[in-house]
Amino acid sequence: MVSGNNIVGGLVGRIENNEGTYVTLTNSVNLGDLNSNGNTGGIVASLSSVDVFAVGNCANSGFIHVICDSCFVGGLIGDVNDQKSTANPKFSISSFVNQNSMNVTCNDSAVGGVIGRIHESANTNVALFNTTTSGSLHAAVKQVNSNPSVLGGLIGMITNNNNLTLTTDRSKNGFSIFSSGFNSVGGLLGSCSNSERHINGASLSFFDSVNTKALSCQGAFVVGGLVGYLFSVKSVTLERCENQETLNVTGTGISVGGFIGMFDNKLNIIISPQVTMFESANSGNINATSETTSNVGGLVGTIQDNLNIVVLIENSTNNANFIQSYGTNDTHTGGFVGSFAGNGNMKVSVSGCSNMAELYSSSKHNSCIGGLIGELNENAQSEVTLSDVTNKGTIRPNGSNSCGGGLIGNVTANPVLALSISNGFNSGHVTSEQTKSLFSLGGIIGNVKSNPSITMAIVTCKNTGNVTSFVLPTSHNGGFI
Repeated sequence: MVSGNNIVGGLVGRIENNEGTYVTLTNSVNLGDLNSNGNTGGIVASLSSVDVFAVGNCANSGFIHVICDSCFVGGLIGDVNDQKSTANPKFSISSFVNQNSMNVTCNDSAVGGVIGRIHESANTNVALFNTTTSGSLHAAVKQVNSNPSVLGGLIGMITNNNNLTLTTDRSKNGFSIFSSGFNSVGGLLGSCSNSERHINGASLSFFDSVNTKALSCQGAFVVGGLVGYLFSVKSVTLERCENQETLNVTGTGISVGGFIGMFDNKLNIIISPQVTMFESANSGNINATSETTSNVGGLVGTIQDNLNIVVLIENSTNNANFIQSYGTNDTHTGGFVGSFAGNGNMKVSVSGCSNMAELYSSSKHNSCIGGLIGELNENAQSEVTLSDVTNKGTIRPNGSNSCGGGLIGNVTANPVLALSISNGFNSGHVTSEQTKSLFSLGGIIGNVKSNPSITMAIVTCKNTGNVTSFVLPTSHNGGFI
């Protein structure tokens, strides 16, 4: 066993201020358990100011147990902090396995199955190839009102980096994740966020990577089967990726997605952010319960407050059995994306995609569900194109003012919106259960309201699902809208 109060590593405690240094670890294993009250790594606890850090065919087999106030914990590296460095570091991690469990109790911390935190680096390249975790990861916040903590199956937190590139290829999270009080949780990456000083942001790419275990998160804000929270990020790309397991989430004002919890650029420091998904699939069910609002999607929970954003989703599927969302305030639920809100000059293209999951939401207020998109709300001068898309899942919204559509739930307050749907097919029943609410239900779109200068085209579309409600005093039902 290796134990300590501050910096504890299975093989190396700290590597610091060695610019121009190349560090290589190959065919190395930590077999000892780790017990710590600070930064902890299964191999290296703390790392800064190196030019190259390369890992090949290494493993951590020791159980990691940490109790701390503020710390960074990883199965390979606890903390990478290049705040004082002038290096342009490169991290190459190949065939690393973290094959024992982790248990962390903390405040204001980041925990990752491979790397806990990557912080304040410039022109950094991080590559994970054939990297896996297995076992269980339990993480709890000691004080509920402490600063946000972040958890990821592979990487916990990437924060305040200029021109960082992350590539994850053929990697897998096999940790069953149990979190309590953690703000953001992701099956592969917990969060990536940048401040107004970091205008070049980060570019994230995930290829043939998968989350294979369930995420159970209490007191969370953002949860993604692959990636949790993305804030002021330049681009994220998912190709041939998959979330295979259930997300069970409770929290306040939550955003949950089978792939990405939330993509947000409220600072508008990224000129033209991009979200791209190709040939990827979610097969994990989602149970989300919020004390206030909730945005829940089979692929993405929320895409909001972006300027000039481009969203491209092709040949992808949501194969989950069900997505369920409960909230005391508004709920927005989509087979693909829960909510597009507050974006400007947005371009969205979804093609060759299908949703198979039954979608259900319940709220004391507004409840909106769409087979692909839950809501389009306050997106100015934007274009949304759906082509060759299918929904086969039942749509069941329940709230005091609710809408449900086979493809899109709600389209409201989008000035100068161009909306096009071609070769769209819905066979899922669109239905309500309450009898004393206002419902708008449609086989293609549930509700279209207050969109100045909207242009809408529905071409070669078909609905074979029943559209039914038993509402007193008012319901608006249509075969298409």
